[in-house]
Amino acid sequence: MSAEDAADAAAPKTLSQWAKLNEPWEIQKMIEGGADPSAGNRIGQTALHVACIWGNHKCVEVLIKARAEVRGRAFAFTAREP
Repeated sequence: MSAEDAADAAAPKTLSQWAKLNEPWEIQKMIEGGADPSAGNRIGQTALHVACIWGNHKCVEVLIKARAEVRGRAFAFTAREP
């Protein structure tokens, strides 16, 4: 595998990954390409959740303007007592 192929394979592929990296332009490109701004990851977090957690305000703006669901919930986890 070439270095270019390795770099491409390591590049973020989801809105949530771009939101964590604070890349609103990449999020916008993905949405323009048909990505669902409200799609969740395996635990139900959306890119909007991730952008908020990491304090990435520009990503939040892009997602809200794209009509991402603002009332979405991640799956709840309950802690067990020992």
